[in-house]
Amino acid sequence: MPSITIEQLDTLITLQGIETGANTLKSKLQLKLDKGKGLEDELRELKENLSLGETELEEFRKQYRTLESDIADNQTIISKSQEKLRSVKTNKEYQSMLKEIDEMKDKGSKIEDEMLKLLDSIDEKEKAIAEIKAEYSQSKDDISNERAEIEKEAQVFRDELAEMTAEHKIIEGKIDPSIFRTFNLVKDKVHGAAAVPVVSGICKGCHMNIPTQLFNELMRRETIQMCPHCQRIIYCEPQKKSVEAD
Repeated sequence: MPSITIEQLDTLITLQGIETGANTLKSKLQLKLDKGKGLEDELRELKENLSLGETELEEFRKQYRTLESDIADNQTIISKSQEKLRSVKTNKEYQSMLKEIDEMKDKGSKIEDEMLKLLDSIDEKEKAIAEIKAEYSQSKDDISNERAEIEKEAQVFRDELAEMTAEHKIIEGKIDPSIFRTFNLVKDKVHGAAAVPVVSGICKGCHMNIPTQLFNELMRRETIQMCPHCQRIIYCEPQKKSVEAD
């Protein structure tokens, strides 16, 4: 394995820390953006329900107007039949005309029943639309306020990401090119953190035990080492010196 200075190793660890922090921020930012999109979807669904309700209401009103026309036509026929009834000559014709008039009255009665049902439907639909409009208006205000807050929080994440990106560039320039290439190759391969610590003999990338000899080499912090299981760059954190009491 290529040799590495303690300074270079610490710089590499710092770089990995920046990338890990940036990835965490990106996830948080995406959650905020997804939440904002969810609010937009919620408002759009309410608007679609409102539009659908208004379409259905207009259809009910259209049907009612058609029935109004039908009842008017039916009444005209009844009036003409009653007028014609006065001029019939035979009892047979008279009875036939009475039957026809009764049938038309029965038809008119059924039309009126349908009209009453439609009036109930129209009334219910108007109330439902009024409720949806009130909910839409309130939701629009609430969502507008919440969306502004989400955008404010998202901008904080963007600003932090911009700072991390700038810091990443600076730290990147301090790492030996060959070491940085190795770091990027590993990162592309594992699709995540390329450099991870070993704690108590366990790789924090794959959570597998590493051989004792490899752990001893890591403790010296003199060469780049790879986890034999997940192929990530592994390292041991520097030992903290204990402070002696006076």
